[in-house]
Amino acid sequence: MDKTIQNLARLYINKCQDYVKYTILGEISYNKSFSVLQQYFNTFARQELTHSKILNELLQDITENSCESVEVPIIMKNINTNDLLALINQEIIREKYNGFTKYKLYAKIAKDEGYKEIADVLLLLAECELSHYEALESLKKILIEDNSRFCVDCGVSLNKDKCPLCKKINL
Repeated sequence: MDKTIQNLARLYINKCQDYVKYTILGEISYNKSFSVLQQYFNTFARQELTHSKILNELLQDITENSCESVEVPIIMKNINTNDLLALINQEIIREKYNGFTKYKLYAKIAKDEGYKEIADVLLLLAECELSHYEALESLKKILIEDNSRFCVDCGVSLNKDKCPLCKKINL
């Protein structure tokens, strides 16, 4: 079996995990009144879902719609939902690695195995990973390190748990 097939399968599973992870991060952000951060995570989740669909289509094309399973080792990391900053830092490291290293390596393998179109798609996905990395770096600084919180209902900036405008309790 081509390494490209294994790499596409691994990336597909990773993107499905990323979709779930960013969805969870969006919910955590909402619950902690980081509504702007929630919007970014929800956007990242939708993008990861789109990436998984693209990877699935590539897998279907390369295996000629075969119903055979592709087995690949996968690592599952636990998500500590109590520490939003630690989660963001983990995602920064992961997105940076994916964008600068992993996708480019997989693109080279695909190209070497004669899958130029797949290599091109993987390089475009690397750009997406880098845009997530850059956005997360900015969001970390603006929304977490500066502790910028906004009421999820009305959008006013919060410095307490009770909104001064709409009186909603924001945890």
